[in-house]
Amino acid sequence: AEVETVKRDLSKLSREQKLEILDAESPELQILLEELKENLEYLSHSRKNGTGGNTRFASGCYAVNIAFYLLLKTTNAHEVREHPVMGRLRVLRETLEVLREAEGEEELEEEAGARPEK
Repeated sequence: AEVETVKRDLSKLSREQKLEILDAESPELQILLEELKENLEYLSHSRKNGTGGNTRFASGCYAVNIAFYLLLKTTNAHEVREHPVMGRLRVLRETLEVLREAEGEEELEEEAGARPEK
């Protein structure tokens, strides 16, 4: 069975209409763009402070995989959801959640240890 590709002329659509189409076809895109921004900010901050360790490494991996998703999105948008990068993004997001939770607990313990007891 041959697949017929239909080209859409988006040039006459408003910015809002284009964004609506993009959101309908790729609801994960906006979330991933926000997460990419957050991870890049985290990487910049943790590099300056010399903190992060495993979380920084996982955050970097996640950012690279989001960038790869974006690259795929620009080349074959309809096939991205079936690509293995989507599974990798889920695993990395879950890993980051666990690491950040553990990192937060460590910071609380360090703060508690640094405070003088009453």
